[in-house]
Parts: sequence; structure tokens; C-alpha cells
Amino acid sequence: MKRPTTRTFLLTLAALALCLGLTLPSAAAGTSLSDLTWQGPEGAAVSAQQQDGETWLFLPAPADPAALTLTFDGGPITVSAGERWAVLTSGVPFDLTALTGQSPAEGTVTVTLTRGQASLELSLLQSQNLSALFLTSQDPAKDRLWVEQDKENKAKGAAVLLGADGTEIWSGDLKQIKGRGNSTWLYPKKPYQIKLSKAADLLETGDPTEAASTWVLLANYCDESLLHNQLTYDLAAQFNLPYSPYCKPVDLYYDGEYRGSYLLSEKTEVGAGRVEVADLEGAIEDANPQAEDLDDLPTAQGVSQRGNQYQYVTGLTTPEDYSGGYLLELDFASRAQAEKSWFVSASGKYVVCKSPEYLPQDAMEYISSLWQDFEDAVVNGGTHPVTGLDYTDYVDLDSLARCYLILELSQDGDAFQSSTFFYKPAGEEKLYAGPVWDFDSAYGSYDRALDPEALTAGQTYLGRKLLSIPSFRAAVQQCYEELYPLVEEVALSGQSGTQAGRLGTLLDYGARLAASQRMDHVLWPKTTPGSYQTAVQNLQTWLAQRNQWLYSQVMGWTEDTVFPACFADVPLDAWYTQAVEDVVAQGLFSGVSELLFRPNASMTRGMMVTVLYRLAGEPEVQGTAFSDVAEADWYGPAAAWAAETGVAQGYPDGTFQPKRAVTRQELVTLLCRYAQAAGADTAAPPIPAAFADRDQVPDWAEEAFGWAIDRGVLTGTKPDTLSPQALATRCQGAALFQRFSQLLDQ
Repeated sequence: MKRPTTRTFLLTLAALALCLGLTLPSAAAGTSLSDLTWQGPEGAAVSAQQQDGETWLFLPAPADPAALTLTFDGGPITVSAGERWAVLTSGVPFDLTALTGQSPAEGTVTVTLTRGQASLELSLLQSQNLSALFLTSQDPAKDRLWVEQDKENKAKGAAVLLGADGTEIWSGDLKQIKGRGNSTWLYPKKPYQIKLSKAADLLETGDPTEAASTWVLLANYCDESLLHNQLTYDLAAQFNLPYSPYCKPVDLYYDGEYRGSYLLSEKTEVGAGRVEVADLEGAIEDANPQAEDLDDLPTAQGVSQRGNQYQYVTGLTTPEDYSGGYLLELDFASRAQAEKSWFVSASGKYVVCKSPEYLPQDAMEYISSLWQDFEDAVVNGGTHPVTGLDYTDYVDLDSLARCYLILELSQDGDAFQSSTFFYKPAGEEKLYAGPVWDFDSAYGSYDRALDPEALTAGQTYLGRKLLSIPSFRAAVQQCYEELYPLVEEVALSGQSGTQAGRLGTLLDYGARLAASQRMDHVLWPKTTPGSYQTAVQNLQTWLAQRNQWLYSQVMGWTEDTVFPACFADVPLDAWYTQAVEDVVAQGLFSGVSELLFRPNASMTRGMMVTVLYRLAGEPEVQGTAFSDVAEADWYGPAAAWAAETGVAQGYPDGTFQPKRAVTRQELVTLLCRYAQAAGADTAAPPIPAAFADRDQVPDWAEEAFGWAIDRGVLTGTKPDTLSPQALATRCQGAALFQRFSQLLDQ
């Protein structure tokens, strides 16, 4: 092909600038290619988009790079790659691979677009193997940006789902597009929920019961491998844990813009093909025809006959049979209290009734009492203290053991705290554990301080109580005989194509997602050094270590096995372990969660006065003495008490600054001041000369240091080092308060 002359080239470049809205290179920042679009079937289109100052076109798997159809305003565009070039006409297919010598599915392809005197670089990537889901807003004023402003914003639209080969799987109207998730909603890559106009089997399972109208799109933002959720759901299904969600990865496009690699998944809800228990929510609606919208009914709070605080929906007639089905979710207090129907167990567990969402009072009384019976039996070593019934009379042991193993193997940081489900069928007085849900932050990514060779689910309150029961341990051992080979011989198999029902190999999962991840990585960069294969290999290495260690631990359990009550980030052999256990047992300290203590985090002023307040027996106080402390804050009463007693003071501007980290010298001084207020003798010799940095202790703290060292409350960070000006960590604080409380008891 003959190259165009310079004059022709410049005229073409100028025309490109006019038609595409491009500016001259000197004003390249204003360049827009919003009208350069890949056109697929009706409803499936992808526009070029800006990312970090570069222009990208992210092509779905169904696009054919050898016959690529692009549409744009105006006349032809010259596209060049190195010494090769071609002229594009809007709507006319052209062969991108012949021009570049590479498919965009293999890696980034960059071409130069020119028209007239303007030019623009365009980078292209293409997915492989995956379906592509296209969402289109019905109302331009309620587009993606509007939906993402608030999780409660709900929009209508349309959708097209294309298979990797371009076959249309589904298309139609959407009754709803909205945000979803709790912590996952806080990240920049948003998860969504969609409701189809008509139930459909979007995952092409071939099972008519799997057709549904509500589906979720999981963002997997915290998961560098993008595999955690699918791996866990498929593994749980193969492990015979009922109702494990079907799912598949897709490339998501929203209003013509690529949004990333997502997991299209069933929602955990009551219904055919989901959690198949009686539709009690439908029965409640049928029993209350006068209520046009149950969401409009007010809620009220009460206390059950068993002492459980709960919230229910008022003004509802209860169906004759309200024994089931129920879908319950353990969750954190702030999240649970935002729901319509919830209760708090005796151990402080918040349990949300996800279905029925609108629960009458007597139904709430019933289900909260059943949960409390289950918990009472577990806490009492497996036998209910009043009824004498075994805990297995209140919960299905097999599902509980299987659910525990999935949570433990994956090192799920939310285990038995959040996103942990139980369901109850009608007609039987027994709970079932499952389905499993939400594993973005698992497999070593929940907290880097967690050791793969440490219990996680077993370190939670409920997990520790369960593991103290010999029959539960035996059930876990029996179930692991099934799970271990699934992980070892299937998921970790190095042989491509190894399959056991739904479960495949990590290598195959990763290979399927590699091209999609390349596109996702441009929008949502991950932190793992190296390639995507590195992230998959890291997951494989971690899981192999975890499976081997956990299996050896579980199979080594005996009737006499004792499980130390500690935190997953507090090693059993650490110098501070006993101190942490003691101060937690005394109620002076608590973890940042059931699972984590954060031993190396800094003590804050709020923590410091709270521990002292607990040590003092938490006397009643009212109001607040500081402008930055509210009475309802968790440290509010402690700060008020500290000001009232003179144990701690505020700053000249009237603030307390509860989140400010404290130094070792501040902490020691406060302990000394508390001892003085309690009437203890704090007279002591000077700081021993053995401490080389004693001159770094300020005058106002010298007496406190002399007292603390003399009484055995304080030791150095090293034999000859006090580190007075270093920030005090939580583990150091635990050790000091352990020794201090022992001193007060003498």
C-alpha cells in the first residue's frame, strides 16, 4: 500500500481533529474519543475511555480483532502501528491483527490515530474466554455515577449478556440496578445487584430451578487473584455444603464503559435454586394484604423471654405456621442495626434475619430463642444447661462442621462474625450452617499479620466454644477426610483439565481469567509484584501450606486437646501472649475484633483511659468534659471519669485527643498517677544506672519511672534500654497493665 503524501496526511489529521473533537498535540489533555465505539449486537457497545491520561479501548471476548467494527463521527481515520497503516471508515470492519501483528487478547496493542493535524495514541486490550455483560441505564440522570453515589440509589435499565463466542445468553429490561455489599461497597470498584424483568439462568447451568431474577456482581477488589470467591463456592459445592452459590466470571460494561472483571453470582436468598426452604416471607405478605409496602411499617425493639434484645416490624399478622424458613446472618452491630429485623444473643452476637426481612414479634421471639438454645448448649460444653439437650438437637452437625472447615481453610477473617449464614427449614427445630459467602479478604489477604499456620475461625468466640466439644472435633476430622483430597488433588493439581464436578484447578481458573485480569489491572491496579501468574501462584503456594498444616492439626486432635483462648495475630510463643490472655480475661482489654488483637498497634489516649476506667470498676459518670469526646463514644465515660478524678487531663484548647498515640513515658506516668489516686505508696529510688537511656526520661516522668521499675511494673525494651519516648504498643500496654493489676492486688 502506498503511503499518503505529507499534504494528504495533514489534511486527514485535521479532519480527524474536527470530527473526533481532538485538539492539537499542544492541548492533548482535552482530547476525547468518546464517540469511538466498538459495536456488537444491539445493546452491546464499548466506547474508548480515559485512564490515567491514556486512551484505552477494552474489548470483550466476543469482539473479532480480525474484523473489528468501530464507529465514529466524521470521515475516515488513519490508524498506524510502526511502519504499517490503514484507513478506517466508521462501521466498516478492519483487521487489527494484520496491522499490529498481535492480538489485543495477548497483551496491550497501541496504535496511532490521525486525522488532519491531530493525532492520538489508542491502547487496546481484549478479554478471552469470558462472557460479557452490558448494562445500560434507562434514565441518563440515573446512570452509573448516580447509582454509585449511594447504595440505596436504584435505577432501571437494560442488559445484554453475550457468551465468549458472541452468542446471546440473555437480553432484556432490568427492574433494578443498585449497589450492594458492606465493606466492599467502600472500595472504588463498586459491587452491584441487578434484577431482571424475568427470571433467567444467566449461568447456563441447564437446571430450570436455577433461573432467578436477582443476581449480584462481585467486584473482588481486595483479591489480587480474582479467584477467592469462585474457588470457595465451587469447593464448598463439591464438599457437599448445600446451596453453595453458582457463579462465573464476566467482563462488565456499564453505559458503554468498561468497569472491570467481575464475578456474576447467585444471591444468597431464600428461593428455588438458592436456599430452598419454605417461603415464610411470602406467607407473611399473604397474611397481611392490607400492607401495600412492608417497608413502610415501623419497627420496634423489645427483649425476649430469654433476655435477647431484638428489633421487629410492628403491625403484622403472623402466619399460622412460622416455624420456617429463615435465613440468618451473623453481622457486626452497626450493620445489623441498620436492618429491619435482628436480635442480639447472650454472647453479644448480632444476628440479622435476612429472610423474612420483615419479621413479626412472635416470629422474632421464636427464632431468637432457638438461636439462644443453640448458643447456650455450645457454650455449656455441648449440653444445654436447662433442657439437657445436646447442641446437635439445635443445629445440624454435618453442615456446621463442613462450614467451619471452609471458613478455617480459607482463613476467612469474617468467620462467625459477619457474612456467616445459617438457615432453618420449616417443620424441624434445627438450624443448618451455610451457605458460605464473601471471601474477597481471605486466603492470607485479610490481614498480613495472620500466620497461615494458625487457627482463624477457631479463634473466634463461637469457634473456640465449638472446638471445645469432642463430638464437634470428631465431625470436623471426619469431614476433612473428604475435603483434603479435593484441595490437594483437584484445586492444587498441576495438571490442566483436572476437574471434580464444579471444582477445577487454580491453574485453569487463572488461565481462564488472565486476559480479563490484564484489562482489570489497568483500571484497578493490584499490589503483587510481577505478573498475574505470580498472584495465582502465590495463592496456590499459600493454600498448599494452609491445607497441609491444618490437616495435620485437625487429625492430631484428641479427647484431651486444649485450645488456648488467644487471638489469631498473637502467637502462642510470643513474650506478651500470657499478658494479653490475662488482661483480656480480666476484661481490661479487648481485641479490635474477635479475631485480632493488633499487638503492635499503638496505644491511644482513648484506649489508655478506658483500661484504667475498667480497672476502677467503671463507676457511673455523666456528661463529657472535652469538646472532641461525645458521651456515646466507646471511650466517652472513661474520658469523663479521667477528667473527674484527675487521672488524665485534656489540652488547653479543651480537647482530649482520644485517638492520639501515647508514648511509654506517658503511659507509665498515668499508671503512677492512678496508683497515687488509689492511695498507694509510689515513693521509689531513682532510675537505675543500668539503663543507658535514663537521661532521655523527662523530669516530669522520672518519679513514675523509678516507681514502675522498682515495683516490677516496667521492664526495658532491652535489658539496658527504656525507650521512654517511643510509642507504647498494645502488647506493651497489656504487659504493663497485667503487672500493674497484680501489684494492686497485693
